[in-house]
Amino acid sequence: MKASPNRYIVLASTISGLALFALLFWKAPWWLDGTHIHSKDLQPADGIIATGVRTGIVAAGAAIVAAFGLYYTDQNFRHTRERDRESADISRESQVTERYVEAIKLLASTTMTERLGGIYSLERIMRDSEKDHWTVVEVLASFIREHASHSSKIEREFSLDTPDEAPPQHVQAALSVLARRPRRDEEFHVDLSYTDLRGAHLAGGNCGGFQFRHCRLGGAHFEGANLRKAFFWGASLSEAYLIGVDGHQAGLVHCNLANTMLGNSNLRAAFLHNSNARSTSFRGCDLTDANLHGTDLRGADFSNAVLNFRPPLTEEQAKEANL
Repeated sequence: MKASPNRYIVLASTISGLALFALLFWKAPWWLDGTHIHSKDLQPADGIIATGVRTGIVAAGAAIVAAFGLYYTDQNFRHTRERDRESADISRESQVTERYVEAIKLLASTTMTERLGGIYSLERIMRDSEKDHWTVVEVLASFIREHASHSSKIEREFSLDTPDEAPPQHVQAALSVLARRPRRDEEFHVDLSYTDLRGAHLAGGNCGGFQFRHCRLGGAHFEGANLRKAFFWGASLSEAYLIGVDGHQAGLVHCNLANTMLGNSNLRAAFLHNSNARSTSFRGCDLTDANLHGTDLRGADFSNAVLNFRPPLTEEQAKEANL
C-alpha cells in the first residue's frame, strides 16, 4: 500500500526539525553570544553561558513539541467526534426509517387502535425529523383522501351537508395531526380535495395553504384557525363555524356558504366570488380588498364589518345584502 504524500511531508518536516534543533544546540551559544564565549580554550564562564543558552533551546523545543502534541490530539479528537456524529446520524436515520415503516404498516391495519397508533407515530417522526416533515404530511393527506373520499361535485345552490355528521375517528385523528404540525417552510399545498369532512374539528389549527377543492365541510369547526391562502374551490361549508379565522387571501370560490358563521374573521384580500352566502354571518369581519363579485349575499349579516370590497358590489347586490 502506497504511503500518502502527507506522510512524506510529515517525515521530512520531522527530520528537518531535528537537524535544525541539533544545529541550534551545537552552534546557538556562539551565534547568540559569540563575543563572550571563546571558540578555543573554553573557560568555566564560557560553559555556564553555553549551558544556559542550550537549556533555553531545549525548553523551547519541548514547548514546540508539546504544542504540536496538543494540536495533534485536538485534531484527533475533532475527527473522532465527527465520526461519532456521523455514526449517530446514520443510526438515527436507520431508527427513523424503521419507525416509519412500522407506522405505515399500522396505517394499513383493520384495527382502529393500530391505525391511531400509526398516525401518532408518524406525528412523532414529523416532529423529530424536519427532513421527513413533508413526507409525513403527504402520507397523512393521502390517508384522509382514501378514507374520506367522495367523487361528486357540490352544487353551490344546495346544501348536501348534515351538520350532525362527523368523520371517522382515524380520519379526524389524521386531520388533527396535520392541523397541529410544526410550522415549517412547505413547498406544496396539503391536498384534501374531494373529501367528506362534515363536522370535522379543526378549531385553532394550522390549515394555511390547505386545498379543500370540492370538499364537504358542513358543520365543520374552524374557530380561530389559520386559513391563510387556503383554497375552498367548489366546497360546501354550509353551517360551518369559521368564527375568528385568519382567512387572509383565502379562496372561497363557487362555494356553498349558506348559514356559515364567519364572524370576527380576517378576510382581507379573500376571494369569495360566485358563491352562495345566503344568511351567512360576516359580523365583525375585516373584508378589506375582499372579492365578493357574483356572490349571493341575500340575508347576509355584515354588522360591524369592515367593508371595502374589490370590486365594489353593485347597487342590486348591496340592496340584497342589506348594506
